Amino acid sequence: MALIFTPIVGVLAISRPGNLDFQLFGQKIAAISPFLFFLLLAGFFALTLWQFRVLVCRDVSAIFQNRRG
Repeated sequence: MALIFTPIVGVLAISRPGNLDFQLFGQKIAAISPFLFFLLLAGFFALTLWQFRVLVCRDVSAIFQNRRG
């Protein structure tokens, strides 16, 4: 899911004018520039790609296969 939705959220963040406001229980707790938010998403996307690469690696996927006998 993260591999699909992270790029979509990144494009939406860049296309939005002004700062992005973060709220908690209706109270503004922070504001961040769209470019900085995009950079954070890019880092998260890179981490997600690395996780996917590790999980589909032959050695790791062999651990999760059901082997009997």
